[in-house]
Amino acid sequence: MCTWQWYSIRRVVMTLTLLGITVLPVRGGVVSDGPHVGQWKTWVLTSGTEIPVPAPPAATSEQTTAELAELRQLQKERSPITNTAIKYYHAVPATQRWHDLAFTLARAEKQSPNRQARLAGILHTALHDAVIATWAAKYQFHRTPPSQMAAEVTLVVPMSGPISALEPSYPSEHAALAGTAVGILTAFFPKEEANLKAMAAEVGQTRLLMGANYRSNL
Repeated sequence: MCTWQWYSIRRVVMTLTLLGITVLPVRGGVVSDGPHVGQWKTWVLTSGTEIPVPAPPAATSEQTTAELAELRQLQKERSPITNTAIKYYHAVPATQRWHDLAFTLARAEKQSPNRQARLAGILHTALHDAVIATWAAKYQFHRTPPSQMAAEVTLVVPMSGPISALEPSYPSEHAALAGTAVGILTAFFPKEEANLKAMAAEVGQTRLLMGANYRSNL
């Protein structure tokens, strides 16, 4: 690897380290610190509860009933192609594909190492706060996951490991990160807005195909 590439990587790592930012992992199994994630220190938001999140549909509502029916139908549509999409997005940390895409777009524009480091810092700062806000809302509402509401809704287990049926399902962390990443990356790469939104929609669709989220979680 040439010297400038090592220099670029070091700059990015140093920036993220100084900011105290890490790529947060997809959670598999029972998350012992789940209730505490929403209380972690934020960087831009005053706290994980600064952004008001509306309550999800009630468990006994017609909307939840309809959304469970949708998940049952989507189970019938699973295929090798949909399973490939699920593995693509969920075999890595929830932030990974957005991180990779950010650098792909930056390199395509031949951005300098300094600009790439700035992009990484801003993107991961936003994703960090989005994770905290999401988990604060999860334990505010404690929405029962689909597989616990309807036994016939089975989960697709991604390569990263099983999804805990004990985690509150609302709001979807993957959807929150997708929305955050689209906002940040669109600001840096406005011509890519349509493609970014399409990728976010695909992430959401994989969550439904997995049986991990209701549509109103996205």
